[in-house]
Amino acid sequence: MARLRIFVTTSHISSVFMTLHASATHRPEDVDVLLVDGGARRRAVIEAIRGTARLHPWALMHSCSTELVDEHGPGPSLLKRLTRKWKEAPILRSIYGVLLRRHAHRRQERDERMLRTLLAPLGTGHTTVELHLHTQNHLEAPLRSLFPEARPVFFEHGLGDYHYLLEHGRMRGPLIALFADRFAGYLARQGQLNQEVRPILLPPDLHGLMIRLLEELDLPSTPVPPDRRLVFVLLEAVDMYEVPHSFWAAYIDHVLSALPDHRSHHFLFKPHPAASTASLEATVRRCTELGLSFTLMTDPKQMGIAAEVLFAAYADRTDHVFCLFSSACFYLSRLYPSPHIAYHYSTSWMERWTGNAPPMYRRHFAALKPLIEQVFAERCMPY
Repeated sequence: MARLRIFVTTSHISSVFMTLHASATHRPEDVDVLLVDGGARRRAVIEAIRGTARLHPWALMHSCSTELVDEHGPGPSLLKRLTRKWKEAPILRSIYGVLLRRHAHRRQERDERMLRTLLAPLGTGHTTVELHLHTQNHLEAPLRSLFPEARPVFFEHGLGDYHYLLEHGRMRGPLIALFADRFAGYLARQGQLNQEVRPILLPPDLHGLMIRLLEELDLPSTPVPPDRRLVFVLLEAVDMYEVPHSFWAAYIDHVLSALPDHRSHHFLFKPHPAASTASLEATVRRCTELGLSFTLMTDPKQMGIAAEVLFAAYADRTDHVFCLFSSACFYLSRLYPSPHIAYHYSTSWMERWTGNAPPMYRRHFAALKPLIEQVFAERCMPY
């Protein structure tokens, strides 16, 4: 009998990893399902996931997300910012916890009804049910309620997944990861031996596949000067850290401080899909003031697609990739290893700007630093 394999994706890069892994491990009798997690996502992100899904014969592909228009957002609302900052205060913590649990219970009941209806046409004659999930998602609880016999297998889509799997000191379950070898070594040094960490199964010609995927997604072209080498800069969504408005110009200056020959390069800025309007405007303003040759990729399709896919079109012309602590930079260093590309990260500089961040984000950043230094940054250098 067939296995029912349910993959829940939360981003474009996770849909790429899941689709390629599903194809590499698929049996003829398997019934494979790809669900886009609940919550809210830009339409361009969901369309990029749909385009990627065409690489594998999914029995069902369905988005459970609320689609947002593709215009850039203004950043976190005042209410959101206050909630992040004060929800852990002694008196408010218990009230917030009660309200959150009540909301989660109602959402789980609603999602169970939706999933039961959605999956019913696939039948019930499956020998096993496999749940491939991320550590932070909306659909895990209703899926585990519907399939209590299914053991979840966690799939990475960002550096935070490694941290959340270890949040209570022990692994929550098996992990399929891009940095499986180095993470297994990290766990062994922490005294956690024999943990099940498996590598994502990727095709040998990954660069060629990414190029074909770009063609499938029909992205608009980004003209760059033919006589310039490229610097690829990741604009991260760090508004939740409550950084001041001056942060964005300071980030540009910080990148340039590591590039004495920056006048000979053209800069490609890839924003995170959740980048705020203020961050993009500040980036354009500072680059214009400095007279840089640059392109900011703000077309909705470019914003929605993963940097790890988009980079395939520019890897041959790129000399440097810069980030602060973006997962994409470390992923790129693994997916596009090349002696002519230098990958740069800057956790120490970013740490100076976290003083006003809500407590949960300060803890998260502190937990990521040793993972970055000991697991992800093997092919990257600090600046």
